[in-house]
Amino acid sequence: EVLSDYGAAKHFGISTFTVTIFRTWFGLDELPTARYLSGLVLLGIFCFLALERWQRGRARFTNQRMRHQPLQRCNAKQSFLCLLACLPPVILGFLFPVAVLLQWHFTSSDSGSFSEYSQPIRQTLFISGLVTTFCLLISLLFLAVTRFSRRKKDQLLLRSVFTTGYASPGTVMAVGVLGLGGIARTNFPPDHWLGTLLLSGSLLWLAFALTARYLTVSGQVLTSAYQTIPLTYDHAARTLGRKFGNIFRTIHLPLLRAPILGAMVLVFVDVSKELPLTLLLRPFDFETLGTTSYSLVTQGHIFACATPSLILIGLSATGLFLVELFGWSKS
Repeated sequence: EVLSDYGAAKHFGISTFTVTIFRTWFGLDELPTARYLSGLVLLGIFCFLALERWQRGRARFTNQRMRHQPLQRCNAKQSFLCLLACLPPVILGFLFPVAVLLQWHFTSSDSGSFSEYSQPIRQTLFISGLVTTFCLLISLLFLAVTRFSRRKKDQLLLRSVFTTGYASPGTVMAVGVLGLGGIARTNFPPDHWLGTLLLSGSLLWLAFALTARYLTVSGQVLTSAYQTIPLTYDHAARTLGRKFGNIFRTIHLPLLRAPILGAMVLVFVDVSKELPLTLLLRPFDFETLGTTSYSLVTQGHIFACATPSLILIGLSATGLFLVELFGWSKS
């Protein structure tokens, strides 16, 4: 997450790898150099992933329930210390920024009304809903196939698909997607009906890149939930003559209802806040709430970014509230 951040690092003038790749690509028009830097970043990331996998070894979570441990109650002093430890992230990361944005919105003449951002809201909801649907369907398909096949190479493929996309920073992934788009344009010229869809400014590439990146979010949530479903359920259903599709529809999906809701909201929130991929791969007339806020800041209209930022925060907070209300607590 820190490595792939672009907006905050760019705003404060910190030359991270992501900012350098972005500047090399668009500022200096040196796409080969941007690809070289992206390759270095990917190599370092995969080394860290291999080191983590090697360090973990064969350790796995167990399905056996631990004996119930009594909760340790805190006295008044301990509760106050716990509150002091938990409040700073909430105050500094949420309450104070929201208070500043609200002050800018109501006191500055540069800030617009909420109705002026109807188009970015619609486009944010559209791309977030589309990518969320793709991520959930692909994750469920991969998990179901891996669950019923039980082959080691399928397990390895599942871990690779659910890890590599999220490990790649957005700028690095955009470089790779545009390279793939160049290969597609070579085989399908623009006068072909498919060539029009495969243009670099097409919404197809943006949806593809966002799905590849945030497939990990839905995949990890649903994988953890799948591990809690005993295999004896599948074996019992098979002895009764049930087919794999029927087992998935009548047993797995009802048990995964709460995790599916949680994964859906988390992917939706992440996609709605995504900035580097959307900036690099969006069509010319496509603006989300994140790109709108970023464009206003880069143009020097700091106070004007308060309104789209508040809308984005409200949208994300609503989704996370739904997860807490109906998701993890209920499951």
